[in-house]
Order: sequence, then C-alpha cells, then structure tokens
Amino acid sequence: MKQSDSASRFVRLLTGFDGNVTNLLEQIVGAPIQVVDVRQHDIPLPAKSVLYDHGNRTALRRDAVLMSQTGLRLATARSHLALARLPPEVQGALRCGTQPIGRILTRHRLEVFREVVRCRLLAPTPGDADPPSHSDDDPVVERVSQVWRDERPVMEITELFTRICLGLL
Repeated sequence: MKQSDSASRFVRLLTGFDGNVTNLLEQIVGAPIQVVDVRQHDIPLPAKSVLYDHGNRTALRRDAVLMSQTGLRLATARSHLALARLPPEVQGALRCGTQPIGRILTRHRLEVFREVVRCRLLAPTPGDADPPSHSDDDPVVERVSQVWRDERPVMEITELFTRICLGLL
C-alpha cells in the first residue's frame, strides 16, 4: 500500500473519531502510550478566540505522545485550555501536566463534546519526492478540535501525527 493511501485512511479515521486519542493510539499500537508534558504556561488570548473570556488567561500546553516501549514519537499536541471554565479539580489535574487530557476528563467524569474542526494531510516540503526525504517523526497529519462543555468551548487542541502512525494502520 502506498504511503498516500495509508495517510488518507488515517485522516478518515481521525475525522470520524471524537474520543480519547491516547486510547486510540494504544489500540492501534497494541501497547501503552506515554504522554510527556513538554511545556505549559499561561497566555492571554486575542479577543477573536473562541476561548476568550475578558480578564482570564488560558493555559497553553504542549505534549509529545510516545510509544512507551521504544520512545518513538507518534504525535505532538498544542492545547489551549480555558481553565476558568472547568471545575477546580480538573484545573488542578490539567495544570500538573502528568496525564493525557482525555484521561483527566474521563477520570473526573466530565461530560464534554469534541468537535473536529479540521483534519488534513500536511503538504510535503516543495521538492520532496513521495516523501522518502521525511524522517519518521515528521508530522504528516494535522487535526484541530474544539472541546465543549455546557455549550461553551473549554479547549482547542491541535494534534500533529507523525509518519510512524501511518505505518501502524
């Protein structure tokens, strides 16, 4: 199967899936996944952001998703979190940065709705062949989602999945 066929299947899978990505990747890989909190800090958001609340800052969290056994990077995620819109115990767990976001929401039984805003293949760098020049951990698929609770957006998550994910299908 060509890489582009595998990529198209992966995009279709992600477009139709609105659940916990860590669990999905663990099922595909057949092994535990490790989420590493790369960095997290509070930032102001522009007024045009769907997460904007006057006077409230938003946490920006960046994670790497790794295969536990090998350390290979499967994805990276950049999440904007409107913490003030979440219960205090969820805020605390998210600030710790030691657990995947989906598992925190599940553990606290927080009812949310995840809307996939965009899911697409990333274009190869101009001049690249059908991408043998890319390394396995280059991002090839992007998915942007908004997570809603009580009819208000509480998170915006951008996930970049690597070429390794395509080989797992």
